[in-house]
Amino acid sequence: MVTARLLQNFTIYKFWRLEWKFLPVHIEYLLEELASTPELTLVQMAELVEQRFGVAITRETVRRALDARSFTVKKLHRDVVTRNSPTNKQKRADYVIKFYAALANVKKVFYLDETNFNL
Repeated sequence: MVTARLLQNFTIYKFWRLEWKFLPVHIEYLLEELASTPELTLVQMAELVEQRFGVAITRETVRRALDARSFTVKKLHRDVVTRNSPTNKQKRADYVIKFYAALANVKKVFYLDETNFNL
């Protein structure tokens, strides 16, 4: 009963040595920041909350709070960022043209490895 009342008020309470530092206003702030810069890491989000509100929280606290809102954060890989850049798409298109030209000239093609080839 007391816990339900605490959860409804969303303010800092000390009850059974329980203290909430990460409030819904902090989560809303992070969601707004993620809307403008989606590549933020959990550590960067924790630093943003500390800079803006003066509340020190951990990366795991941020992850749990976002997970409670059904918001998941995946690690951004370098290859994913550059894989579909306009330059790489053009290189792939040029390769396909050369590849089919070689097939038209009855050249033999040897496949050595999977290359994650998608247009």
